Amino acid sequence: MKHWQYYVILLAIIIALPVEFILIAAMLPYIGAIGVALAILAITWCICLAIYGVALMYHKLVLMDIRRQREYFSRRYIAIGGIAVFHQEDNPRNLSAERLSAPMLLEEEQQDLSAVDQMVVDRSKVLTLHFEEHMGMHKIADHLRLPYNQVRDWVNIAEALRDQEKRSW
Repeated sequence: MKHWQYYVILLAIIIALPVEFILIAAMLPYIGAIGVALAILAITWCICLAIYGVALMYHKLVLMDIRRQREYFSRRYIAIGGIAVFHQEDNPRNLSAERLSAPMLLEEEQQDLSAVDQMVVDRSKVLTLHFEEHMGMHKIADHLRLPYNQVRDWVNIAEALRDQEKRSW
């Protein structure tokens, strides 16, 4: 702050100080009522904080239960061809190199892929054929019997992400 600004602040404090004393002197007869009002305000705050604490704890317990149920129900095996994947929402793990304990489960779930799982498998095949086998988008669409627009969108998004990653390094 500049030098003159300190003087302005000091002048405002000196002028406001008598006004503050007058207000305090005017409130002295009502000090009991003011104390009661402050006590009621403090009690209200304590009650509201207690209710908020209980609601927050209940919310956290419900979230923990939802996560536990999601973890239990989201585990599944996906097997396509010679590749088996143990799929969880956060951590897919490739099991094709590991010994599988339930091959019957894999064969049963291979037939019952959900639409989301099938889309993930198709996208993986498209990107593998395009980037590793260097196959064109029309050939990929014909080979996998997928709409060309969908193949084009997946490849364009993957290429844009690759370019963005190269630029960030």
